[in-house]
Amino acid sequence: MIIENNKVSSHSYLWVLFQSFIFYYKFMLQSWDGDEQIVNVISIILTLLLLCGTISAFIISNIKEKCIFLIIFIFVALNIIIADNKSVFWMVTAFTFLILFSTLTIKNRIRILVFSFIIAWCFFLPLQIFFSNSYTYIDDRYLRYTFGFLNPNGLGMFLLLLQTLLYYWIWTSIKATIIVKQMITIILGGSIICIIFLSESRTYILLSFLLLILTVIYGFKKFKFSSRLLFIYLLFVMLLQWLSVKGFENYLIFQDMNAYMSGRVWFSYNLLSQMGEPKFFIGSDISLYQPIDFFFISLLYNNGILASLILLYCNYIFLKKLDNSTKYESILAFIFITVSFTEAVYNIPLLNFFFLLLYKKELRFS
Repeated sequence: MIIENNKVSSHSYLWVLFQSFIFYYKFMLQSWDGDEQIVNVISIILTLLLLCGTISAFIISNIKEKCIFLIIFIFVALNIIIADNKSVFWMVTAFTFLILFSTLTIKNRIRILVFSFIIAWCFFLPLQIFFSNSYTYIDDRYLRYTFGFLNPNGLGMFLLLLQTLLYYWIWTSIKATIIVKQMITIILGGSIICIIFLSESRTYILLSFLLLILTVIYGFKKFKFSSRLLFIYLLFVMLLQWLSVKGFENYLIFQDMNAYMSGRVWFSYNLLSQMGEPKFFIGSDISLYQPIDFFFISLLYNNGILASLILLYCNYIFLKKLDNSTKYESILAFIFITVSFTEAVYNIPLLNFFFLLLYKKELRFS
């Protein structure tokens, strides 16, 4: 059984690496401030290649997983037919990568994540340097650097993702003394924070600095956030977002919160005012009301209440697995939950990549 598992892992390594590269390259392209026609054409090609990954994941999945795939396909089809809601397609992509990564060891998973991200960046870099429309962004406060991304937060997300990937790789896969790892951590984190400072993205400045501090502390004393605490924290984020939107018109505290968060509360409040309460069984097309940066509001309206509750339960199951995982993964979970305060990226696979590290199926080949 172990031999068979190793065969599958060796054959799937390059395929998963390729699929991860495609995903990251598409993410970078869609965050790029460049020729929209080029982005659209390349994105279509990349989407077709990702669909090949979905087909392969369906083929290698077990009976239970095939049933889940079929349920997801039906749910996505109903959303597209009834509500013209294509945003739910993320579920197909997310489950595809869960299956593909489950064929690999944990060390190979993190190698693929790091290498595919760096390779995608190498392909993206010529576009970023030579063909970007702009490298700065001017708002009502100050000049902010984007270095070719559509907005400063796109640059911040890119750099935070790079930081989390490299930190996880350093602290779980690289053999070196604690002092060497700490030095690399501080130099790398300090460099990334300096670049994010140029973007003036408060969210990512704070998160990058917080990640640096937590990682340095982790180097001296291995600690972990409990799964129960993390789930409560996730519930707190969702509850705060919902209450701020519902109470925006009547409570000054939420209006002050909106001012501090650059209008994020208002955008979600406007969505609620125009569309009413989220639907129960299917999601809605909310593209006209973007940007909706609150993770929970985006989740409810894109997927509907029922699917959102099921996904919340899945989050609980995943977070429970942290009790049996490496300690550093709980730091990743804490950081990505904190990101969900202001950015709707929590459910995006390979951005919130700690899910891919927790989905293990040791019994597949038994």
